Amino acid sequence: MDLFTQWTVLTVPLVLVAASIVAAMLGLIRDNKTKGILQMIVTTAAAAFALWFNIGVVSGGKWGMPAMSKVAPYTLKITDNLSMTWQYYWVTGVFAILVMGVLMFVLAYAPETFKDDEDPTPFYVLTPLLAAAIFMTLAAIDLISLFFSWELMSFVAFLMLISYDRTKEGGPWLYAFWSGVGAMSMLAGIFLIYLAGDGKGSLGIFDLMNTAYVYTKVHPYLMLFGMLLLAVPFMIKAAIPPFHTWAPRTYGSTHPSVAAFFSAAYSKVGIFAMMLWLYMALGVFMGDKWVGSLGANFRGIPVAFFILAVLLAFGAVFTSLLAFAQKDAMYLLAYSSMGQLAYMVMALVLSVGMSVGYMKDMNVVMTVSALGFFGAIYHAYAHGVFEMSAYMALGAVYKRSGGETEFNKLGAYAHRMPVTFFLGFLAMLSTVSIPLMWGFSSKYLIYQSALYGKFFVLSAMALIAGTASFLYAFRYIHGIWWGQPTRGYDFMHTVKETSLWGILIAITLIVLTIIGGSMPGAVLNFITGGALQQSVQSSTLAGGPMLLDKVIYMINGFSIVHFGYLLVLFAVGILTSLLVYTLSGGSRKVNLDDFFNSSEPLKEGWQVQLMGAFYGPIERVIEPYFKVSIERAYIWFGRVWDWFASYIESWNTGDTRDYTWALAGLVVLLMVLWVF
Repeated sequence: MDLFTQWTVLTVPLVLVAASIVAAMLGLIRDNKTKGILQMIVTTAAAAFALWFNIGVVSGGKWGMPAMSKVAPYTLKITDNLSMTWQYYWVTGVFAILVMGVLMFVLAYAPETFKDDEDPTPFYVLTPLLAAAIFMTLAAIDLISLFFSWELMSFVAFLMLISYDRTKEGGPWLYAFWSGVGAMSMLAGIFLIYLAGDGKGSLGIFDLMNTAYVYTKVHPYLMLFGMLLLAVPFMIKAAIPPFHTWAPRTYGSTHPSVAAFFSAAYSKVGIFAMMLWLYMALGVFMGDKWVGSLGANFRGIPVAFFILAVLLAFGAVFTSLLAFAQKDAMYLLAYSSMGQLAYMVMALVLSVGMSVGYMKDMNVVMTVSALGFFGAIYHAYAHGVFEMSAYMALGAVYKRSGGETEFNKLGAYAHRMPVTFFLGFLAMLSTVSIPLMWGFSSKYLIYQSALYGKFFVLSAMALIAGTASFLYAFRYIHGIWWGQPTRGYDFMHTVKETSLWGILIAITLIVLTIIGGSMPGAVLNFITGGALQQSVQSSTLAGGPMLLDKVIYMINGFSIVHFGYLLVLFAVGILTSLLVYTLSGGSRKVNLDDFFNSSEPLKEGWQVQLMGAFYGPIERVIEPYFKVSIERAYIWFGRVWDWFASYIESWNTGDTRDYTWALAGLVVLLMVLWVF
């Protein structure tokens, strides 16, 4: 009964589950329009409460919500020695605010993205359930409860993908395969860590951050392999190469609203888990056995962390190049998301690695660690907003185009849907880090972290990835919104802007994008409950370089003086552009047909070069380098196992003598393994 009489860690999941049940019951209504509106209201209200709850708790018990210490934990006892515990802590709230915020906007905007012949009931039923499972994952404080919540989350996500398998290209089953690989790897990792603790140690996540070093001294190999196996499911969820192959096909084959929640919110669970893993793995790499090889000082961080950071930076470049080569907007955004996730983990690697304090100058250690940590969190929020906005804008076009997402079947929607275009346009500006956009502020912190720590190679690779994002951003903007209409002008004249409700949501997201980019310090302090300000104060007291003026420049960005300067320059630039456009000679207003045809008759099958083969020369240059594909390597490996399985199956001859020889060989093999 305590679950219903006091604030507990299960309050948010219970509210979301209740909303899911009500949405399922409303699914019995025959009128699709009425049903969809009621389902949207119920689930959006539950998401809004979940968002309100987490903001209030993280902020210290404001707005009628309890303080973090007043949120009661929940323990489920399985046996006398085994139990699962969920507890609300700071990181839970920080990531839950992002997840619930994305959930609220995606649910509210869904009526603008679902076609009339599509049933939104599975979406309204399963999305709150997935958010509830995500929250339980964020609140798990031991590896057993983490494994349970992780698998519950993966199962609900699979149901969503199956319900909206749009292209039938096997995306849900590829996701299921990789989720199965992750589950087995996590279970094996937990078992090895349990053995390393001699069955007596704690499997608590925060306990392992302190005891991993002790376990490694006694059982170095068990802890190393256990920790590496534990990282596999986290890297799969964050779509980090070489565990990324499921993401493009999965995101590309589902509904835009589903992909919006997956990319903007669900993927952040991988970032959250990687953050915890890095702190646990640090104790293993610093153990007596591995400190000379994996934990040795290299440019101020452990060798293993530097190698991981380089691989992540390369992954960001690789996925960005793949993104602009895509012909489908869903696939383009999927690869874009993978590159942004690599940014976040790279920043966390630098932050946690520098916390070891290898460098003699502790001021540098504290600065890089703080910039990397808060930069990763802020970029997670930035990515959540601009990736969600890009998918939502695409979803609105998806509904009005009859379900099209390929660039050669879209074009010219900006003229008919100006507000939605502006939503997608600003999302891409944020992706490519244009000043005053949220993505600029978050990437700026990550760049500063790498530069201040003198990781110039990482900074250069991150900059290359950011430059490549201009290429795919232009393809998204031109292929969907500009260019020539591929459906004919008669059809385009029937396309209408979203409803007033959709316009209000779009404007809200546009404002959030600008506020997040113009006042990063204030927004970051708000979403982290003042943790940034506490870090600044502790650094100042320690005599570090993060004094107030430096923080304003590095973290607070343009929120005080610089923002005013940029705002004036931005306004002057816009006014100047308008004057040039209106007063320059030779300009005249033309109708839609003249604008896209240049007064020439439209030829059947003709398409704008920018939408089709504009990137052809670049694609031909980089195409040979993409022939070495990790997915092809996986396929080859699978064929080898298929051959081996067929060979083993051929032993089934029915002859007892063959079985005798096989048994004798097995006995000899076991004896050899026993001796060595």
